[in-house]
Formats: sequence, C-alpha cells, structure tokens
Amino acid sequence: MIPIRVEWCDTDLAGIVYYANFFRYCEMAESELFRRLGTSKTGMTDEFNVLLPRVRAHCDYHAPARYNDLLELRFWVGRIGKRSIRYEFEFRREGRRIARGHLITACVSKESFRSVEIPEGLAAMLAPYCRAIARARRHR
Repeated sequence: MIPIRVEWCDTDLAGIVYYANFFRYCEMAESELFRRLGTSKTGMTDEFNVLLPRVRAHCDYHAPARYNDLLELRFWVGRIGKRSIRYEFEFRREGRRIARGHLITACVSKESFRSVEIPEGLAAMLAPYCRAIARARRHR
C-alpha cells in the first residue's frame, strides 16, 4: 500500500483529480516496486537490456478524488506472461474503493524495440509480487 496525498496540481477545473494522474501515480508505484527489488527502472533496463513500454492502460473510476484527499494505492503484478507483464491497481479513500484498473507492459529489446521474451532473471525478481504467473511461462 502506498499513501498518496492529492496535491492542488493534480486536480482539474472541476476540482477533482485529473483522470490521467491516476496512471502517473501508478508509475510512481512501479518505480517503488523496482526500488524494493533493489534496482530501478533504468537499472533493470541496463541489467536485462529490455524496455517495458505500456501497451494498454485501463481504469474504472467509481468516485472522485479531490485536493488534499489521502489515497491508498494498492499496486501488484497481476500476471507475468511470456512477453508482457500485467500490473493491477486499486485506489481507496477512507477504505472505500474509488478506482481500479490495470496496465499492460510489453517486453521489448532495448536496441530493436521489438518484442522479446521476459528475461528469466526479471521474471524471478517480479514473481514474489505476482498473484498469477501465466501458464505460458510455466509450460515452456
């Protein structure tokens, strides 16, 4: 769980968190995940020679978040596939869910930007944070 205090700059003219900022908060959570793994997004890129660009982003919004709200972000690895990672996330305010969604990243070569299999070392690092490892990876 990552606490996030909504700042004035995160809101739109209606006084609620601009929808895209939920994805920015998820970027912060992903960076924190890699820190917990003892690396960073750039360190992971250098170590495994891959990039993890977003190929899908989805969020269902159930209630607005406003300036100065304290949000709880729950962020986890939902699935490690052969060539992609699915992150799941949920935002809560005072115990009530206000948004839920997922991000899918492709694994691509740093040089060619073409899809490649997720390196075993990277999959092993993420596995403890994953709720479901894809069958494709288990049945290679």
